[in-house]
Parts: sequence; structure tokens; C-alpha cells
Amino acid sequence: MVVMFDVTAPVEREHAMAKREATPAQFDWKAVLTSDEDGFRALLQTVVQEVLEAEMTEALQAEKNERTASRLGHRSGYYDRKLVTRIGVLELRVPQDRAGRFSTELFERYQRSEKALVAALAEMYVQGVSTRKVKTITEELCGHGFSASAISDATARLDGMLTAFAERRLSEASRSSWRDFLAGLKARGLCGVELVVSDDHQGLKAAIREVLPEAVWQRCYVHFLRNALDYVPRKVDDDCLMELRWFYDRRDLAEVRRDLAAWLAKWQAKYPKLTSWVEENLEETLTYYRLPLAHHKHMKSTNMLERLNQELKRRTLVVRIFPNAASCLRLVRALAAETHEGWLEATRYLNMEHLKERKKEALRAIAA
Repeated sequence: MVVMFDVTAPVEREHAMAKREATPAQFDWKAVLTSDEDGFRALLQTVVQEVLEAEMTEALQAEKNERTASRLGHRSGYYDRKLVTRIGVLELRVPQDRAGRFSTELFERYQRSEKALVAALAEMYVQGVSTRKVKTITEELCGHGFSASAISDATARLDGMLTAFAERRLSEASRSSWRDFLAGLKARGLCGVELVVSDDHQGLKAAIREVLPEAVWQRCYVHFLRNALDYVPRKVDDDCLMELRWFYDRRDLAEVRRDLAAWLAKWQAKYPKLTSWVEENLEETLTYYRLPLAHHKHMKSTNMLERLNQELKRRTLVVRIFPNAASCLRLVRALAAETHEGWLEATRYLNMEHLKERKKEALRAIAA
């Protein structure tokens, strides 16, 4: 069995294809941020918690443990409350005061303010944090103004949060998400996986090793060729990349290794970064040569999955607006079932008899 994963979001694919010409303003940074749901949910939870703390500080006219004659009351712990958002449930701690007078409109106002909040966070992620933007967020969420000092303090803390978010380690969180996903597939009966095809996603690779240790990994050669653009100057010789692309049309590994040696000798002096990177990473894209020749075309990339995703996108765009998430999911499931039936009955995508014969040949070779 072969499993394919295309973990590159559409915005990231566009980024990879137009990397040299684009500027930050051209990308949907909001989509980039929210694509990491675990990380962004933690960031959003921290931001909303910070707003609650700032609102209590403003109500009492004093920070925690601050001694001041202008204090209007004292804190008295917290109570837990959940806030349902479009990227998950936020676990919040709502501050209380001893007199029981503090109240917040944040929970009632959040749903109306969520789009503006996410947009503001995306803008600050790219352009930096400012008191004006923080003032807009807090007033939108709470329904009232804050003092200049409260806004200044919140700005400093939010700046630190966004910096930490931007510099966070991604692999562990994504590994956990992919591990849960793969474990869920196994629980539903997935078995006999021999090959997994994906791009070079560290979290997914780690999850595959953990959950599907019997499977070998094939790095999508299309993504690999896109990644190669990071190691060449803007005006690269087209022949260099074209000859690299030709490796994946060879009939066996012996031909590839012969062509690789010639390619390195030809381009090493002109493009040392590229040739060094290719030499170190090319092997990950050649796993499909273990399969029968008839399977090479389909198993060396995630193109099959990308075509399916494009068809799902095309069909859902016809509807444009769904009444709820369940209705969209019903359509996607129906289209997936339709595609599955086509693969089984109309055009057989892979003839597994070729693989069975390949395994028999390997066993005969061992026995000989």
C-alpha cells in the first residue's frame, strides 16, 4: 500500500514558485499563521488571556502586587472558562476581584471580533507590534478604552509573544498532529503500508517513522526541484535544472548515478551550493526505484494527490458559500468516494500485480 501526503498549503506552494519576485505584502500571511493550528491556538489563547489581564489592571487601576494610592480594589484569583473559536477551544482563566464587581464583555464580543483579531495578529506578525494596533484589538474585544500606560505594557508583552511564536520550534507540534492522524488511520484499519510519499516535512517524517516503521519514505521529486531554487542565483542556467529534472526519467538507479556523476562534474564549479545540496539529499527522492518500472511515474511525486485537491477545490468553488462545515464535508466526502470508485473501476491507477511479481523476483534472487 502507498500513502501520499501533500503537506504544503496552497499559499506555501505559491511562495515556493514565485519566491524571487514576491514581497511579504503579496502573501496571505493570515493563512500561513493559521495553517499551524496548534501553534496559532496557543498564541491566540495567550493574547486573549493578556487582554483579560489588562482589563482587570485597568479596572483596579493597579498591576498585580502594585502598591498605589489610586488602587480601586484587589485581585482574588481566577475562574476557568472556555472560549470556542474557529481554530479550537481556548482554555482561559478569568481574573476576579474581591468585591466581585469586575466583569468582561470579551466572551460576548469575541465572535464579532475574531476576524479583525486574526487579521491584526497577522499584520503585526509581518510588520511589527504597535500601540495603535494593540489599542484596536483591546477596544474591539472589550468594548471600552484603556489608559496609555496599560496599552504600552500590553504592547511590550504582545511583542514578546509574537517574537516567541515566530521563532518557535515547529517539528514537535506538527509531529504530534501527524502522529495522531496516522494513528487514527491505523485504528480505522490502515495496514500493509510499504511506501509513503510526501515533501520534506520534518514533523510528518518523524511521525511516519514512529507510526509506520515498516514503510519506506519517498520525497516528492517535484517539491525537491522547487527546493533546489533556494540554492541557485536568480539567473540560473536553465540547462542545469533541466538536467537535474531528467534524473527522474531514468529506468534504474544505475543510470541515475551515472548521470549524477556527470552532472556534478559539469556544474560543481558554477553552482557549488546547489551541487552540494543535491548530492546530500538526492537519495531521498530515489526510493521509488525499488518499485516496478510501471509504478515509477505515479509514485515519485504527490501529483496524484495534488490533482485530487485541485478537483475538490474546483467543485467546492461552484457552491461558493456553504451553510455550515458539515455540508462542505458531505460534498468533499462524496467527491472522494467518486474518485475512489473511478480508481477501482474505470482506470486502475496502479496494477499491483507488477509489485507482486517484483517481490517474487527479489525472493528468487535471495534464494539463488
